[in-house]
Amino acid sequence: MSTESACKIIIRTRTTETTGTTGTTGNPAQQGFNCDPKTLTCVNAPSGSPKNICEAQCGIAPNNTPVFIIGDYRGLEVDVTYVKGEWQAKVTATDIVIIDPTGQTWGKGYVRLYQNELWLVTPQGTRRGLFGFQQLPEVEVLTWAMGEYGQPPPTSFDSGLSTGKSFVLAKCVSAANCKFFVMKALAQIKEAQERYRRLGYDEDADPVNDPCQPYPDCQKCISAPEYCGWCSVNVVYNGSIVGKNCAGLNTTLTPRFNCSGTFSTINCLPPNTSTGLTTGQTTGQPEMFRCDSINATCIMSSNGTLPREVCNAQCQRTPIPPFLQNRYFRGLQINMQYRPGEWRAHFGTNTLSIVTPDGTVLNGNVTTVAQFITYTIPQGKYQTLWQYAPGAAVDNMSWAWGPLNGEAPQTFDEAMNKAGYTEFWYVACHEGSPTTVCDFSK
Repeated sequence: MSTESACKIIIRTRTTETTGTTGTTGNPAQQGFNCDPKTLTCVNAPSGSPKNICEAQCGIAPNNTPVFIIGDYRGLEVDVTYVKGEWQAKVTATDIVIIDPTGQTWGKGYVRLYQNELWLVTPQGTRRGLFGFQQLPEVEVLTWAMGEYGQPPPTSFDSGLSTGKSFVLAKCVSAANCKFFVMKALAQIKEAQERYRRLGYDEDADPVNDPCQPYPDCQKCISAPEYCGWCSVNVVYNGSIVGKNCAGLNTTLTPRFNCSGTFSTINCLPPNTSTGLTTGQTTGQPEMFRCDSINATCIMSSNGTLPREVCNAQCQRTPIPPFLQNRYFRGLQINMQYRPGEWRAHFGTNTLSIVTPDGTVLNGNVTTVAQFITYTIPQGKYQTLWQYAPGAAVDNMSWAWGPLNGEAPQTFDEAMNKAGYTEFWYVACHEGSPTTVCDFSK
């Protein structure tokens, strides 16, 4: 064979080898891969990444709990197969525990954020979920729609309501106005009672067994581990039992009480009894008014936020808004002295029925004045402040109540701490949702 022929053969051979590496039966190492969002596995994709890069990222969540999720939560299951009652959850930087209304542990593990999904990782497997965060006047609400273990998350919040496990969980925005006593097991309650006895207070002589009463001064009271508050006068329990200045906020340990003076859980400054102005003085600011929900009239007030004309236009007695009519709500009491358990409310066209956690039913009529709802029952009237906010899976209603036959709170903060006032967070199915997606009438 001539040298020229040999060279030609070699060139042809190399050309064939080059063609082979780029054909349809080529080297898999050069193929592209993308992460399948459902299975979280790497699948062939012409424009994808190399397989080793895909596998290093696909389905691998950051090894930490998202800071914005950490907190103490109280909430409700809202999917169509919901378990009634109050749920609790505690999320720390290292773990999460979810307790169902019976006190049993429903989930225990840790939380991970993967792209737009929130995962509950447990020894039994991982529940992938959709989530949303929303801030209301006193609480931040986490909406969490989870799939089954090892399965993709729901495709939408409606899908999570109809086929998954969906929760709305609330945590306090400000410790000054809101505190949730989650995971208060029997052992912890007994520990508080034992600490009460060690302080030397005669337990048998105290019919309410309030562990905060032994604290002799305001500073020790508001700093106590039992979550106490200081009243400027002696509190009264159950309408007749006189207590002391320091009283407990945890209603799992003590009954409700009334403070007829000033009450604080924050500081021990004397109440401000003077504005520093003599009669006839003005601040140079325009006169501001607030709506009196009882009489549907505008009153000039230092707490007013509206000019007279605006207030007069809004402060009119009207029927209940149509979007509240014939709807069922489920909720929790959230003020400092909250009563644990699920509350229920049903609005008619001009009526309201409320069921308390112990099953007591209240029936009455409702009207609205500006941002206030008046609830009239046989015993008298409740004046209430309310705010409605659509949510990811369900709608939210913040609801602050004044005392029976008293004035409505002017702010949501006021109802969280003031004796005799209460505040609630309620949720309702989206208006028009089919019962296969959401149904709170059960």
